[in-house]
Amino acid sequence: MEGYLQKITKKISSYCFHLDMKKKVKNSHFTIVSDNDWGKKVYDDLGMEYNSPFIGMFIFAPDYIELLYNFEHYMKSPLKFTLHSKYDGITDIYPIGLLDQKVEIHFYSYKYKQTALNDWNERVKRINWDQLFFKFSDQYQCRKECIETFNQLPLKNKVCFTARPMGHLDNVICFSNQHIETKLQNELTDYKKYFDVASWLNTGEVIKKEPEKRKANFELHFPFKLIDNK
Repeated sequence: MEGYLQKITKKISSYCFHLDMKKKVKNSHFTIVSDNDWGKKVYDDLGMEYNSPFIGMFIFAPDYIELLYNFEHYMKSPLKFTLHSKYDGITDIYPIGLLDQKVEIHFYSYKYKQTALNDWNERVKRINWDQLFFKFSDQYQCRKECIETFNQLPLKNKVCFTARPMGHLDNVICFSNQHIETKLQNELTDYKKYFDVASWLNTGEVIKKEPEKRKANFELHFPFKLIDNK
């Protein structure tokens, strides 16, 4: 019974989070530039249209930094495709896009190149160049130098998620429940616990949230009592 109630509580908590998030976010037309599907998750949580082409894909950290160095140039470059990645260990079969023969876009959630191309081109048109928000993380062959470079880029509204503290850098949010890990494990869901995304989208300010401690007594966490039918 307790496991079932925990599932119900989790669903209620998720519903309340989305409701609260939609209420708090005042910015209604922004573009999230992300190294993976995190932006898609935020748009979905807000029930918004994808105003970004960075959906259903991921980008290796070195290429992502290269992309951000000259973002406008790459976004105006035609998307081509390559059969082979320059990165080792890619065994899945999915379309791999290429911007200006340098930046690889791994469309892992797509089966066909044409579908990926159509969605990419359509969403590039939706980019709001006045409301760009940049998100990075310590995944996809990311090294400490990549995070330091990201921190130094002259970009507004940027945030980086890491599994380990990097206190000397601005705009970095450490997911402290993963301190034993070297890389993030549950970024798409854990961001809700550690990052105030509403404030970020409204003001560009990076604010870390302190996650609530789990209560030892489950009844204290559950919002109502069970009725004892005798």
